[in-house]
Amino acid sequence: MKKIINRCATRAQSPDGVRARDNPVLLMIGNPALSLLIGLFVILMLATKPALAQSASTVKPMKWPNQSECRSLPQSKDQAEADLVLAGWCIAIDDRRGNCIACHTFNVSPWPASLPVAGNLAPPMVAIRARFPDSALLRQIIEDPSSLNSHSSMPPYLKHEILTPQEIDQLIAFLGTL
Repeated sequence: MKKIINRCATRAQSPDGVRARDNPVLLMIGNPALSLLIGLFVILMLATKPALAQSASTVKPMKWPNQSECRSLPQSKDQAEADLVLAGWCIAIDDRRGNCIACHTFNVSPWPASLPVAGNLAPPMVAIRARFPDSALLRQIIEDPSSLNSHSSMPPYLKHEILTPQEIDQLIAFLGTL
């Protein structure tokens, strides 16, 4: 790699004879692949910044129930959006169903004192709306993660009938607020 950069650097010279290896701007100009890569990175960062800011601002502080409080909540088929989010939270913390907090961290405030500290084995559940603007990919990961990554240690929640499609909808509604 260094040999390729040096070869490009010796070819690219400014009008005053300065070689590219002495000037990082000329190095980028002399290497189109590097220029393209840096340009794509800048575009990606600029494109995701508003989405990340929007995602961070949608998390509303609320009293998040613990497992026993979740189990006493009424279950209904027709739920409002707020109820879907709360039901999704309850699935994420329930050690009999989703148990997402065993492996993932969640940025919710305030964290229920009766819950253990969330896990750190899997990616943190932050900026989900920005990372998964189309919830179909998130759904596929939850339903059967091995369909995308054969080495995934995450259980296939729908394939093994751990969660129902309705519960997955609730979980996705909650994750969309993070």
